[in-house]
Amino acid sequence: MKRMIILTILALAFAVSVPAQQTPTLVVWHKDGTTTRFSLDKNPRTVFDGGILTITAIGDTPAAYQLENVLRYTFEGLKASGIDNGQTMAQPVFSQDGDALTVRNLPDGTTVEVYAANGTLLEMHHAADGQPLAISVADRPKGVYLVKTSGQTLKILKQ
Repeated sequence: MKRMIILTILALAFAVSVPAQQTPTLVVWHKDGTTTRFSLDKNPRTVFDGGILTITAIGDTPAAYQLENVLRYTFEGLKASGIDNGQTMAQPVFSQDGDALTVRNLPDGTTVEVYAANGTLLEMHHAADGQPLAISVADRPKGVYLVKTSGQTLKILKQ
């Protein structure tokens, strides 16, 4: 009987001490401060077409957002690799000045991609030696451009 009580107490203590794991999600950050989340278990697909971001997830009605109302979209709850050694990847830091975007805090070799609003890849850059990476759309036509790196996508609006 004592053994059963001890095992029950140990089982409860273990259950309380194991933190709940965050479900990996795709998060759409809207300019009005709200967010919309899509579970990666539902395999969300993103399409950019005609200034609209459409996300289709298994079992859900497709969601469409005007890109002018979307600040960015990111992924949450993902591990940097299959090995969890307690370390987290450094998050990139973005700053915008007019038609230029500077990305800092990128590990060496990190890829930064620039897309047109229709999803066409326009440029690809690779971070080197921890140096800031400058992206400019000054020589491009007016419109929306997406910059993607390290699980984050930001929008540049050239007016």
